[in-house]
Amino acid sequence: MQLEWSSEFETGIIEIDKQHITIIERINLLLKASEHDISPEEIDKIIRFFGGCIIDHFETEEDYMIKLEYQGYDEHRENHVGFLKDFSGLKRYFEEEQSPSLIFTVLKNQSIAWLVEHIKTEDKKMATFMKSKSLT
Repeated sequence: MQLEWSSEFETGIIEIDKQHITIIERINLLLKASEHDISPEEIDKIIRFFGGCIIDHFETEEDYMIKLEYQGYDEHRENHVGFLKDFSGLKRYFEEEQSPSLIFTVLKNQSIAWLVEHIKTEDKKMATFMKSKSLT
């Protein structure tokens, strides 16, 4: 199973959409890796690569929200903090247990599902506000 970029993910904010495309590409790398027998070191590399992309993206969104005084900033940021906390726990668990099948199952069923839903709901709400401030 691979995710494909589609209009359901579009926010209309070019920088945010480009980052979302990159996130989907990295999700697909994770999904592809889950179909193969790869080393724990390679899995760790993929997870760190994915996590770095997410952190950069969240920082970009939060910078825009602060700059534009988005009223939903606190709630949106809390969503980001919660995701990063869960993701960090998942990374730590993998480092301790080295269980590829479990890490990929959790990534697919929780992390990726959360990101997709977050983009389609919270990020779109944020983007609507940003466009009202003439940011596209």
